Amino acid sequence: MFRLRLNSILKNWEKKLVSLNEIGVSEKRILSNYNKYVRMNKGEVWPVLKGNAYGASIGVMCQILKQLNPRYIVVDSYMEALEVWLYLPHQSVLLIGSNRIENYRQIDFRKTTLMVQNIEEIEELGGIGKKVKVHLKLNSGMNRQGFDEEELEQLAKTTKIFPNIITEGVMSHLAKATDPKVVNIQQDCFIKMVEKLEKDGLKFEFLHLGATEGCKTVSNKRISVFRVGLGLYAGAVSWKSTIIKVRLVKKGEGVGYDLSQKMAQDGWVGLIAAGYYEGVDRRLSGEGWVKYNNNYYPIIGRISMNMMSVNFGKIKPRVYDRVEIIEMGAEGKCAVSQMAKDCQTIPYEILAKLNPKLKRVII
Repeated sequence: MFRLRLNSILKNWEKKLVSLNEIGVSEKRILSNYNKYVRMNKGEVWPVLKGNAYGASIGVMCQILKQLNPRYIVVDSYMEALEVWLYLPHQSVLLIGSNRIENYRQIDFRKTTLMVQNIEEIEELGGIGKKVKVHLKLNSGMNRQGFDEEELEQLAKTTKIFPNIITEGVMSHLAKATDPKVVNIQQDCFIKMVEKLEKDGLKFEFLHLGATEGCKTVSNKRISVFRVGLGLYAGAVSWKSTIIKVRLVKKGEGVGYDLSQKMAQDGWVGLIAAGYYEGVDRRLSGEGWVKYNNNYYPIIGRISMNMMSVNFGKIKPRVYDRVEIIEMGAEGKCAVSQMAKDCQTIPYEILAKLNPKLKRVII
């Protein structure tokens, strides 16, 4: 209750105050991305909103996805499911993360379907005494989550003991979705495991193995669902921050902590109201860029907790003007894909680190 009141107070203040930082989420691009995967016509598309919707915000994404009415929204935790229901009270949720089994008795199973990967979970759910829909997670070769092949006989035997457990689906995950050879090995293994469970008496409505890239490489026609995550957000997220101070820095003078980087020429340096707390990766110190009036300018010196400096050279920017830290679209020095390359990481990490407290808006 306290948390709901606090969120309400913060939301009210967010409406009153002009934010220094604003994450924009393009409704048009989200819908276009979703429909692209639907048009592949391989099966149902279930949007993945884990990790605060890959940084885009669960609340914002629910408002956009409402018009699509997907069968399931996929999240990692029950806390994320609760956030979905703040915006979509009747939405069915597939929870693909792990949980403490003692928490199962607190869960609303009318709207929640669980990923299950341990016999102990089956036994605990069987004792609850109310209908529970589950998707059994199988290890098809990634060696992360899921039941191994030698556990399948016991899995089927245990599951059949409890009539309240509905094995609605069976799922797995691809280790290297872009490699057709690896995909073929995994999907063959997955189907073989599914057939063994079916032979032992279990029935499934949905089979799902692939995520975003898997939509392009998974070919088995029994796969009826695709969980689309990063592909849903491709080019759809932007981040605008604010210049809060401008000063002329002389040639040879350093900027920021430890004066780690010095000016090659006299130039105007703008202080930006965003740092690693807000989600600017510290590896972009002296390496990254911002976009201002359609031109790119380099980050100079070390990124601090709540601010960073940008070398605007001969251009004197205005205090309180906006700069783009992340630009909309798939290309450009400030695109998520390029930022990931500059940090020698993946786009998932760049987006997931965007502070959930930053204001999000649908654009």
